[in-house]
Amino acid sequence: MSKIKIKAILKNSKEIYQYQGKGLLKENRITYIDNNIKTVVVLDNVISIIRKADYQISLNFKKDQLLNSYYQNKYGIIPLKVQTTYLEKHNNFLEIHYSLWHTHNKIEEFTFILEYSLDT
Repeated sequence: MSKIKIKAILKNSKEIYQYQGKGLLKENRITYIDNNIKTVVVLDNVISIIRKADYQISLNFKKDQLLNSYYQNKYGIIPLKVQTTYLEKHNNFLEIHYSLWHTHNKIEEFTFILEYSLDT
């Protein structure tokens, strides 16, 4: 397990959210706490982002594919689909462009960028 520095950016058509802080890298999993929300990024054949607080959202990404995902809170689970239009992963860098869908309705388009390095 390695301590890392993280810079994450999430953009949509209305806003840009940025996080800078520290996290942990264990094998292919990056974990960090962002405003009391535990975020896990799994860097695998299918990339996943899981955010947990009083809700959980699990998003799955693979270039040019529409993958099942979900949002869950105390009231139930909302099935989502994620359409990944661009995905670049290399040397401690990840960039994903995607659309979030519920049934046949597009919710929003997003860009997620993650940069990380060993914390010395």
